Amino acid sequence: MSIEEVKGKICWEFSEHYKEDIKANDYTLYTLDAFDEPSKSLRRKDQSLAKLKVSSGDLLCLKSNAVLTKDETLKLYIHATGTGLPGDSKYVQDLEVSQEYSLTEFKEVLMELPALAGATKDITPDHVRVRI
Repeated sequence: MSIEEVKGKICWEFSEHYKEDIKANDYTLYTLDAFDEPSKSLRRKDQSLAKLKVSSGDLLCLKSNAVLTKDETLKLYIHATGTGLPGDSKYVQDLEVSQEYSLTEFKEVLMELPALAGATKDITPDHVRVRI
């Protein structure tokens, strides 16, 4: 099963049990460490549990994206350029993301921004360059 399917199934089960609408996009799936604390986020929606090295017996936790603390997030000011030169850089938006994002995950988030949707529809994360 893919991460997206697992999250969907878990959210559906919780929705049925608690009689409220729980949307999978509002939550992130984590594996738990030996202290039962969320340790590794499972954000790659299209990847299978096996590919992300989740084994039978591993504990998973569904954590709301709304409860990330300031220590767990980065606030970024997103600008885009068509040529790669600073001269044509234009402001896109502010974005708060989890500090746990890998570079590829961050690029995927950028590609999903409505303001950049037209510019990123035919490219992969490998074609996105991030400058800090």
